[in-house]
Amino acid sequence: MPSRRWPAPFACGASTHETGPVPNFGTSGRRFHQPDRRFVIRPLTVIVLVAAVLPWDAQAQATHAERLGALAVACVVGPTAGADTVSVSGPERLPFVRSAIVAAWQASGVTVYDADGPGHAVRLEVLDAGVRYARADQGLIERTVRLELLVRIAAADGLVLVDETCSRSESDLVERDALESLENPTWPETMAEAPPRGFLRRILQPVVITAATAAGVFLFFSLRSRRANDGG
Repeated sequence: MPSRRWPAPFACGASTHETGPVPNFGTSGRRFHQPDRRFVIRPLTVIVLVAAVLPWDAQAQATHAERLGALAVACVVGPTAGADTVSVSGPERLPFVRSAIVAAWQASGVTVYDADGPGHAVRLEVLDAGVRYARADQGLIERTVRLELLVRIAAADGLVLVDETCSRSESDLVERDALESLENPTWPETMAEAPPRGFLRRILQPVVITAATAAGVFLFFSLRSRRANDGG
């Protein structure tokens, strides 16, 4: 049985004559009001201006402690690759560094014990750590975290595998308004003084936001008034 192609619903045959523009009528037969294009373009311009001065909408930023923990993981996890069991001591300073390292080990299937346990013996000591801010473009802050971690690793038979200081740093961009939430007063190493805002941005941003808000309100009520006068 030959297949049958169903026609599209409400399909019409081809027309051989041209038609003019079809007026837009509502159910009452009244022509709908077509808004002035200026009232569409101007609000878009206002939105662009506001977006240009508002703070950068970044993804959720890692805290300074989390960044320092990631640097510590990079220092330790590599040298202990291949170990099934480790026992770790320290660091007494910045205990969240130890938590980050232990979590990374466990995620890779390594069994972790406290000091004097079986397996590789890992001793950690934080020599230096901190965060530094610098002003960047678009009102953002360049964040640099640094860590110096003493790493000593010995095999189960006592053979020293690693005895070195690992120095690492990392920079990224964060929002100025998020700095307080990224710091932790418990650990001074996660605190730093933010650079002052630029003069033009301190003055320009509030002015533009205020002007844009006022313009948006004015355009909104102007459009409503225009529609009312046109009988819309």
